[in-house]
Amino acid sequence: MELKRPPDATVLIPCYNEENILPQTLRRLFEAAQQFPFETEIIVCDDGSTDQTAAIARAAGVKTVSYARNRGKGCALRTGAAVSTGEVLLLTDADLAYGVQPLEEAYRMLTEGGYDLVCGSRRLAGAGDRGYPLSRKLASRGFSLFQRVALGLPMSDTQCGLKALRGEVGRSLFADCRVNSFAYDLELLSLALRRGCTYAELPVQLESHHASSVHLLRDSLRMAAETLHIRRRMKRMR
Repeated sequence: MELKRPPDATVLIPCYNEENILPQTLRRLFEAAQQFPFETEIIVCDDGSTDQTAAIARAAGVKTVSYARNRGKGCALRTGAAVSTGEVLLLTDADLAYGVQPLEEAYRMLTEGGYDLVCGSRRLAGAGDRGYPLSRKLASRGFSLFQRVALGLPMSDTQCGLKALRGEVGRSLFADCRVNSFAYDLELLSLALRRGCTYAELPVQLESHHASSVHLLRDSLRMAAETLHIRRRMKRMR
């Protein structure tokens, strides 16, 4: 019997209580997948939702990973990456904030450019964060400066939800990640650079935006603490 080859790409969607937007997101991804010049699997990474998020994903026929207690975006993506089979991992948020076209662009940059990692960047798109409240823009830019000093990451927008990684590289990196929260990006990128992974940045424009679950002050303080924790971990690995 001929074995089925792995899909060209796996789209990982971290979700927490997204029953209101997930059906539309999945419809858009199904439609886009019909046009992509590569085979795609979709994995909904349910982060302990208390609503019907996981049930909706399963009813739609997509692979779904779920656990009982909310643990954070990093944990959700790590769990999804562990069961992924795609030769490329495409990460995007549940609201498809940057649309579907950047997924294809990131895939092409990764496979044709020979990179290990592609990072979406709102800053390279000029007004790429248009639509966010001013308080969030200021907090984001302040945190960006802080993490540059603390971790030395050269990417212009570490917290953009759209990223692409070579499958085996991504699965290996996620397996070594420990951060569960929104700061997972910083640990993932720090590990990637430490291993000598090559990267490129893709300008992305905010297309749609729904209410964030991020609590600005509380989560900013938590991310700052976790940034320092990541810094200590990277130093211990030298």
